[in-house]
This record gives sequence, C-alpha cells and structure tokens, in this order.
Amino acid sequence: MREAQDILRKALLKWRLIKSAEVFLSSLAVGLTAYFLFSNLLVGFICFLGTLLIASIYLRPWKYTLKNLCSHINGTIAPMEHSTELLLENEGQLPLLSQIQRVRAGETLQRHKSKIRFKNVLGPIIGISFVCVLVAWLLHISGILHGGQNQLEVPKSDVVNFQVLDSLDEEIIPPNIISWQIRIKYPGYTQKADEYTSQMNLDVLEGSRVTWNIQFDQSLNGVQLQFGEDSLYMDKIKDTYSKTKLADYSSFYAIKFRDSLGNAYLSDLYALETYSDEPPSIELEGLQQFSSFEYESPQKLTFKTQLNDDFGLTDVAIIATVSKGSGESVKFREERLGFDSKLVAGTKNQNFTKTLNLKELNMGPGDELYFYVEAKDNKQPGPNISRTETFFSVIEDTVTNQFAVEGTLGADLMPDYFRSQRQLIIDTEKLIAEKPVIEKRNSTLEVMSWALTKKHYG
Repeated sequence: MREAQDILRKALLKWRLIKSAEVFLSSLAVGLTAYFLFSNLLVGFICFLGTLLIASIYLRPWKYTLKNLCSHINGTIAPMEHSTELLLENEGQLPLLSQIQRVRAGETLQRHKSKIRFKNVLGPIIGISFVCVLVAWLLHISGILHGGQNQLEVPKSDVVNFQVLDSLDEEIIPPNIISWQIRIKYPGYTQKADEYTSQMNLDVLEGSRVTWNIQFDQSLNGVQLQFGEDSLYMDKIKDTYSKTKLADYSSFYAIKFRDSLGNAYLSDLYALETYSDEPPSIELEGLQQFSSFEYESPQKLTFKTQLNDDFGLTDVAIIATVSKGSGESVKFREERLGFDSKLVAGTKNQNFTKTLNLKELNMGPGDELYFYVEAKDNKQPGPNISRTETFFSVIEDTVTNQFAVEGTLGADLMPDYFRSQRQLIIDTEKLIAEKPVIEKRNSTLEVMSWALTKKHYG
C-alpha cells in the first residue's frame, strides 16, 4: 500500500512541476520579447517578474492536492472504480468492505500508473513563445523599431541559395533576392495583428493566410512557389513578386523560376508548419465525483470553474440530467444551466462559481442527477468544444434503501441510467457471441421452409 501512496505523491509532484513550467516559460517569453522590442534589459526583467507573479497567482501550481489528484485519476483511469480516495484513508478506520476495496485499488494503481497523464499547454506555450521571441528579435536586428526602413532587409545569414537545374554552364551567375517580406494574416476570430518576418521556415496557426513578397535583382520569368507537385505562380507587381496561400496544413515549399535566358533555378526546401487552435481548458474545484444527500438535509452542490482558451471563449454551460424512477420506468429530463455570472464573450480566461440546488431541480427521494460542464471557443467556422467528466449526485430514498454488491466486492454507485447502459452492452456482447449459432439456425429454418414449400406445391 505504501508503493501506491508513493505513486500518488510522485504524480502530484509531476503535476505541480508541469504547471510551474507553464508559468516560467510564459514569463521568460514575455521578458525576452519585451527586451528585444524595447532594447532595454530593465524593461525585459520587469516584464518577466510581472508576468511570473500574475501567472503564478492565476495558475497557482501549489493548489493541486492529493484529493484533486485522486479525482483526476478516478475520471481518467476506469479500472480504479472511483476508489482512489481510499488510498488516503486510515485503514484501521475503514469497514471491512472498504479495506478490501482499498487493497484492490492499490494493486490496480500500480498496474496502471503509466496511464496517469495530465493535460497541459506546454507545447503551444513553447511554440508561441518561440515565434514571439523570434519576431521580436528580427524586429530588433532590422532596426525597424528605431527609425529603420519599413521593408525588411535580408540579413546576411538568411540569404536564399539557388541552384541551376538544366544548364552545364558553370559561369552562370544566378539571380539574387534583394529583399523579401512574409506577411502572416491570422484568422479574424483570433483578433491578432498581422505579423511580418523574413524567415522562410514558418510556423503559423491553421487557417492563416501567408503572403510572400520577393524582390529580385533582375527580371525573371514564371516565378512560382513549389509545394510538392503543386505550383503557385507569383504575381508581379512592379518589381516585386507576390503570392498568398491559405495555410490549412503543414507542407514544404521551394522557390522556382527561370531567368531571361531560360535557365531554371530552384531554391532550398523550406517548411510551412501549421498548429491547431487548442480547445478550451476547463478545471473544476470543490466537487467530488459522487455525492449523496439525505432528503431533509440542504441539497446543494457548490463548486468553482476555471476556463482558459488561447483566442477566446463564446459559451459555457452546465448540462444536467435528472433521472427519476428505476428499471424500465426510469425517466430523464435534461436541462442547460448557467453559472452565477455571465461569460464575457471573447475573453481568454474567466472564473465562475455555481451552487446547484437539487430541490430547485424538482428532485425527490431516490432521484439522481448527473452533469458536466461544456465550453466552446470562438474558432470559425466551427468552434472547438470541451467538456469535463460527468459528476453524480443522488437524494437518498427515505423509504427503501437498496444496496448492490457485485462479485468484485465493490459498491455499485452508478446511476440507473448507466446501469441500464451496462445491461445493454452485456446483452449486445451476448448476441454477438451467439451470432454464428443464430445464423446457422436461421439457415436451417430457411432450408426446411424451402423443402416444405416444394413438397406442398410439387
């Protein structure tokens, strides 16, 4: 049992480290970006400390406890049978049935410890931080922020190399790029300003529009962007060749053209990588997976919800279903409930509180409630949708108390709705197993029917 508790402690430490890494990397990216934009070390350090303080207060890596971890494991590892909390209890104070379930939970946790995973945004943070710092560095060295030219000059280290494809003349001097500028126009729903860069290798949000503007030192024929087998011919506007492409998937590309003498040239291969808009992140606090109330007691559930999204939220709701009755007479009523405060449309993060009063939902003895929180972001044309795990609550029946103990000696706390689903699954699996026998029986009946028909009609 001590091994299982050690697994929980190590997993909790890992969870806190992941959240701390998110805070630190975000702060470091803000500090470096501010330093390159303002060319001031003090400004960069102040921005780093300010972001570190705000992000720490908001994410609070220290808020995660063993109880939160147990709730997370219950919702993500089904074999634990919602019994992870028993590992934190004193064995001597538990009844015999709970002691047995506690031992089983410890053994199950040791077998499935590799499945303990935590959602995080380290990947997007690293990617976005890299792009922001890189753009700020390019602006810093270009001198644009200090009265430089509006057009990005090509750094010497970023010279694009071309090779001749179909000529044996070694004295051919290939055309050179004088300057280039790549514009990244993000989807409108992100409300992000356009970005400009001179880096040929790009990492952009899926759905963005990328425009290449390239100026050569001589007139050329048929300048094109080569994406695999697809060729996009660039439009010539004065002395600049331009082309816009929708970045809807990751690919590689090269610049291809012919000079005035007909010689063909091809550049190095560059990457156009896209990353997806992340779905909203939902975190619930102060809520157990399963709860029960006596009929005469206050029947209220109070919890907090934290929502985060990379570009903005548009909707959040509590999807609640009330189950009345049992067996074949069970009835369900679904309701869409709001929080105590309204969502600010377009906000990237917001906290909510909610008190569910079971009496206001017209619940009586033996009735069950199961619900989850659903959130949508502002992605277009269709939003990303996230939802939490399902939480359960029941009002104890004052007339009849029914208890069911399965062969595994675990208490069956699942609502009637899910027990009905489980029975459907059992019946379906039984029919699938009997399918060959049923088909053979049907074939025999068909043959007998055909024989009788033939005998009757001659």
